[in-house]
Amino acid sequence: MKRLSHACMATLLCLGVSSAQANDNPISNRQALLDGPGTAKQKLRDSGVDLDLRYTNFQQNLSGATDGNGSQNGGRGDLVMNFDGEKLGLWKGFSVNLRHTMVHGQANFNRGFGQNGVLLPYNTAMVFPRENETSLNVTQKFNDTVSISAGKFDMFALSEAAPLQGGSGMDTFTNLGIAAAINGLVSPYTTGVMLNVNTSKALMSFMVYDPRNTQGDNGRPISHTFEDGTSAMANITLPISIAGRMGYHTFNATASDQKHPNLRTGEPVNRRWFGGYSFQQFLQHDADDPSKGWGLFGRIGVTDRNPNFIARHFMLGIGGNNLMQGRKDDMWGVAYAAYDLSHEIVDPTWPTAIRNEQMAEAYYNFAVFPWLRVSPNVQLVRPLDRSRNDEVVLGIRTQLRF
Repeated sequence: MKRLSHACMATLLCLGVSSAQANDNPISNRQALLDGPGTAKQKLRDSGVDLDLRYTNFQQNLSGATDGNGSQNGGRGDLVMNFDGEKLGLWKGFSVNLRHTMVHGQANFNRGFGQNGVLLPYNTAMVFPRENETSLNVTQKFNDTVSISAGKFDMFALSEAAPLQGGSGMDTFTNLGIAAAINGLVSPYTTGVMLNVNTSKALMSFMVYDPRNTQGDNGRPISHTFEDGTSAMANITLPISIAGRMGYHTFNATASDQKHPNLRTGEPVNRRWFGGYSFQQFLQHDADDPSKGWGLFGRIGVTDRNPNFIARHFMLGIGGNNLMQGRKDDMWGVAYAAYDLSHEIVDPTWPTAIRNEQMAEAYYNFAVFPWLRVSPNVQLVRPLDRSRNDEVVLGIRTQLRF
């Protein structure tokens, strides 16, 4: 991993020298600092290698930290490379996706479930990954409708493209309970195979994957994949327009036969399941770019409740792009979420030291330039631990795209 991290830094320096010489675009217009006509990045893209480099820094302050980490700072660099097989002289429809993440200061943040009395960490991007990590998967696109992908997946990265709410803690919301649907059956990094079928009436994905977390030291060679069981997931998204405004309605079903202990008896149980529904509904589109706009989004989900310790969750929010002239690259959002724990853990008939957790968050992502973003945010969290007061978290996220 260290060699790959050093190689990433060397690549960035080389690109910087080349781009400084070749890029005649005004700095304020560039989508990425080192990108533009005639640059090394553009030449790479034309030859079949699309390169994205980002560095994101996080500063957040907790009102009631008890472990000495009231002020938390850290950051991560993300290198994403997409290889186009046809442009590289291989064959049509074949592509490779490589993502390498380098983190620093991650030990400063709430990284464990239950730290500071909170079930879900305040900062998704600084909790996953827990150390420098790489994902790699290959895709074969057969036509405009069907494709198959296989390899090691960064599951948070897969959610980044979702309209209105997507971002996996990097662009929109930071709290894990809002930025990602936690259901207990999907690990942050996993190995598997995914089938995508996209038509004008429905977008469908079906995935069979290893239920283990294949991140860091937990990962084992490909030969051990599925030795602890198998998980499967199906997503069906229906694009539905209401009054000329686009909306997306997604139904999810996930199941696993990996053994987990019964929450009450401790006996192994080899069945877990999750079912969920989510939506994103635009209320206003940009007249010049329909992909931009703002609207409502939300999700609900239920689980088996045992051995899964999360029984159900609910989230509702509003946000998207600021459509004021000159500020259309800005993003904003306000959301609330609640996570109910299994009655095997929280029994309403007897006193308990823990309770269901709730959180609310508001953010504004200010595009100083398209390649430089500053995002202040505030969170209000009612912790899992009943003895803890409501937590106020103030944060600011700064992102550079090279």
